[in-house]
Amino acid sequence: MIDNEMLAMFFEEAMENLEQAENCLLRLEENSRDSEAIAELFRALHTLKGTATMMGFQPLATIAHQSESMVSLYRDQGVTVTQQGIDLLLQVVDNLSSMVDAIEDSGQCPDYPPDLLTRLQEFCATAGQQKEQTVVESSRQEPAGTCDEHEPEVIESESEEDEVEAEETSAQEITV
Repeated sequence: MIDNEMLAMFFEEAMENLEQAENCLLRLEENSRDSEAIAELFRALHTLKGTATMMGFQPLATIAHQSESMVSLYRDQGVTVTQQGIDLLLQVVDNLSSMVDAIEDSGQCPDYPPDLLTRLQEFCATAGQQKEQTVVESSRQEPAGTCDEHEPEVIESESEEDEVEAEETSAQEITV
């Protein structure tokens, strides 16, 4: 059973994280390359997901998790932040705020809007595919190099002892 003190801490932290998320999204509207805003947004959603899970508010945790995955594409995969993505995440923050308010009013976590999870999942799938396509296209644009461009450095050993020592070191590295 969740006591009132834990619930009060959850509400306070959830609202702080949602406010932080919204502020980060507004900063990203001004500068979509603001890596600090992306990192802060990720942390806010990650923290919200964790506390919602701990409190047993699974629908809230599910949406926060999928949103975190979306932001991870920006942070870790280099997907370009777009206005469409910002708008979707602002809608998510609004929905998460409404869910937190509903929990505070009734003590029950409402289910998330099914279309919201679907839109998040579709956005992540589409953004991931676009990133893969961009990588493939950019690799096609670069001229292929030849093996002769970078000759391997040849190190001659000064004695047979050096060769034996090098072989022993290699054998140790393989077994470790």
